[in-house]
Amino acid sequence: MEQRRDFPLMRNIAVALATLTMLGAGRVDAYDIVNRWSSTQLDGGNLQRGDAVTLRWSIVPDGQSYSRSNNSQLVQFLDDGWNVPAAQRVPSFSGRPWWGVMNQAYQQFGRVSGVTMVYIPEQNGAGVDTGFEGDIRIGGENLDGTPGGALADNTFPNDGDMRIDTTREADGSVGFYFSTEPGLRNLVIHETGHGVGLGHAQFVNDSAKAVMEGGLRTDIWGLQFDDVYALNRQYGDPKERNGGNNSHATATMLGSFTTTGSISIGRDAVDSVVEQFDDDWLGIDGTSDTDWFRFTVSSPSVADIKLTPIGPTYETVQQGVFNAAAMNDLEFQVFKAPSLGLIGSAAETGVGMAESIDDLLFSTAGDYLIRVLGRQDANQFYQLDLSFSEVPVAEENADFDGDADVDGEDFLIWQRGAGTGTTLSQGDANGDSLVDGLDLDVWKEQFSMPVP
Repeated sequence: MEQRRDFPLMRNIAVALATLTMLGAGRVDAYDIVNRWSSTQLDGGNLQRGDAVTLRWSIVPDGQSYSRSNNSQLVQFLDDGWNVPAAQRVPSFSGRPWWGVMNQAYQQFGRVSGVTMVYIPEQNGAGVDTGFEGDIRIGGENLDGTPGGALADNTFPNDGDMRIDTTREADGSVGFYFSTEPGLRNLVIHETGHGVGLGHAQFVNDSAKAVMEGGLRTDIWGLQFDDVYALNRQYGDPKERNGGNNSHATATMLGSFTTTGSISIGRDAVDSVVEQFDDDWLGIDGTSDTDWFRFTVSSPSVADIKLTPIGPTYETVQQGVFNAAAMNDLEFQVFKAPSLGLIGSAAETGVGMAESIDDLLFSTAGDYLIRVLGRQDANQFYQLDLSFSEVPVAEENADFDGDADVDGEDFLIWQRGAGTGTTLSQGDANGDSLVDGLDLDVWKEQFSMPVP
């Protein structure tokens, strides 16, 4: 049986903070990773670090037992805290306002990482057992009988069940952290953070904030950068969901571009603050991860492509300064589709530095691919920028032999290359890769003229 390790979440950040031994002690990591899900109901088993998961979550009906309690009493506790009318206290929980808060909390996991949370009811509207239970089950009981004590605790994968404290205030009311949207939302996200394998974080001088700090914060909306970084290291970025983009066959489609088109993606990782609907995240979670992107150009064009590692810098009590923009040395390659012929690559810089290709020629309309990968076994968020423009018109030049003037020798070169040549040295004066009468016209115009 897997050993459970429970984390009590305290009402006041200053009261207590539990921190586990850091995994990967040789690297300066800000977050605390304990483990991850290796099997789920929908994904099956043999899941590895970096694999996305789909987790079912459910509410334990009152009076029933589960791994954390012999007699869960959470539903009535929350109903009282949210003033749910008696007529609405039916066996189906999804109409409750507190259920909506939980569901919104769980949706954030899918916006920022490869974790998808799906609700499954344990009983139907008639109160009949559905035969289903979540990978993560949420219930509650009186933990310590002290209103100022622990708020909740949770177990690690492959369990993840949550137990919320149903201790009431001295006047019999339900406390702020259970009866308001910020309190309940962040409580559920924090405990589920443990449920997907995260420990606690602690920062120096508020250099960053995280929902996984040891006390319950209500001044943030759920998962923040440090939390998201840890999730992406374990479960990949949001593009890993629904099959991922780890091969050219499953590449993420960026769109179709004209010679004035551009795109910039992955920008939400630039700072430590995460808003509720931030969903623009790209990351390489380690050496086993590659990201593929597909795009279409509607006509011959050139493009500037830039890959920039991004992330904030902050300081933790345990590990010191953490520079999230310098964790992995990224590189990229560009291919023609479907042949996978390589047409460009960028791998010249080091950790924390951007890679770029300027004026990359796409000689024909059609589909192309970009592959992003990293050289270090660490998560690295990045921003990918593409900007397209017209193919520049070649400057006309009839100095085919390169001797700085246009004369009879150049005419002889044109004559030999007419109909067969394709380059300047073979008589192509206008850069259209053909040696023909148009090039002869250029020679006539420039005859006897010096070439700068």
